[in-house]
Amino acid sequence: MNYKLEHSKIGLVISSISYESPLQDLPEIELYLKFEQYVGDVVFDLLCSNGNELNRFVTMSFDGSSFNRRSLNVLSNPPKELLVHQNLFYSQNKAYISNSVLSSAARSVYTSH
Repeated sequence: MNYKLEHSKIGLVISSISYESPLQDLPEIELYLKFEQYVGDVVFDLLCSNGNELNRFVTMSFDGSSFNRRSLNVLSNPPKELLVHQNLFYSQNKAYISNSVLSSAARSVYTSH
């Protein structure tokens, strides 16, 4: 598993936890969301697999059965609440950062706390 799934006040967020993208696990995620009877948008935080780049956050809609891959959208200007929540998540889970594509300098932002 290359992700951590969390229902939060921000919505459903799937965070990368290694250098491998959780987008590779869409079939597995679809099964889980279908079982949970989830319908709506899903935010993917791809920090560990994409780095802290413009494509760090993407969204995709889930119709209760499958992801609409055409709905994939890069959140180039993510809400501040999402950024704060996710940065705290990674600061509290330093092991995920150590298994990421981030450079040593970029890792220190999350591991020096």
